[in-house]
Amino acid sequence: MQWSNSSLLKHETVKNLDTEKSILTEAVIKTPSPLLSTTDSTEAGRQKRQAAQRERAWKLEMERQRKEIERLKQQTLEAAQAEVQQIKQSAQEEGYANGFATGQKEGYEQGYQEGMSVSKETAAKLIAQAEQNVQQAAEEINAFRSEKKAEMISFGVQIAEALINQRFEQSNAALLAFLEPILLQFEQPDQFLTIRIHEQHLHVLKDILESRKQAISNFRYLLLPDDQLSAHDFVIESDDSIVVFELEKEIQLYLQHLLESSE
Repeated sequence: MQWSNSSLLKHETVKNLDTEKSILTEAVIKTPSPLLSTTDSTEAGRQKRQAAQRERAWKLEMERQRKEIERLKQQTLEAAQAEVQQIKQSAQEEGYANGFATGQKEGYEQGYQEGMSVSKETAAKLIAQAEQNVQQAAEEINAFRSEKKAEMISFGVQIAEALINQRFEQSNAALLAFLEPILLQFEQPDQFLTIRIHEQHLHVLKDILESRKQAISNFRYLLLPDDQLSAHDFVIESDDSIVVFELEKEIQLYLQHLLESSE
């Protein structure tokens, strides 16, 4: 027999001369505590472990991408610098060679100067080409970084959304942590609010608004379910302002700021 935390009632059949009696044992009535069942607790633990694994995977991927970007950047710049040095050396050697050859035919000094002039012009063109190659390499690195940043932001948004959705589904208090600071900005007398939110959070928000209505003079509101919104998005509109909260965009902006500040 499974025992609960409610009143303890034992029924025992007593057979005596074909007569049935019930034996009632008195016990203290306890209010059932809102504990999760073993199955729910196990499922919540599994989801929590999965979320932690996804978060670790995201951090490792971000670190790997950062190291790869730095490696490619360093490799490209070193190759470009080596190319510039090689071009300078080749141009200098070519100038001396041309000057010497011309000097043999038309006089050493004149031939050398003309040869150096030609070689300098050639070297300038080659150096300009090398600098252009360096610039192109830098642009390719930046494009690669931007592409990887977009991938990391997208991956981070998925992880963060999964974690936040899990928190919101486990406890309404998590959503209220987003809602209440915004509602405080609208807590003024003679205020009329129109609030749209997903149906699953309707009853929780209604309780809060009712308490505000009792505390604030002429505070009025219209609470509407809107299943076109994502599960944890909401819109609050007053006579002179409107607030739109979109969880995915908020996470995206936060991760983008985080990546930019770490560069």
